[in-house]
Amino acid sequence: YKVCGYDGQIRNVKLTLDPRTDEERQAKINTIITPIPYGSYDRADQENVICRFIHTYFVPLLPSIHCPHVGPTGGEACTDKTIDF
Repeated sequence: YKVCGYDGQIRNVKLTLDPRTDEERQAKINTIITPIPYGSYDRADQENVICRFIHTYFVPLLPSIHCPHVGPTGGEACTDKTIDF
């Protein structure tokens, strides 16, 4: 199945019928297994699971904007930011 165009699971891991190269498959596996900190709601705009969770609610409203936010890169919304006061 796919969520916002990202594979929710890895299919055909050992099967040679998969047209993707081994490097592409390994890059996808590394993206999935890279731990993302859980975070907290007072840091909901940072690189964490909470930020991505919040943006899943917005995906049905504006998928073109919010799908990257729930993806592996955080789409410039769910990324670590410096705070300057």
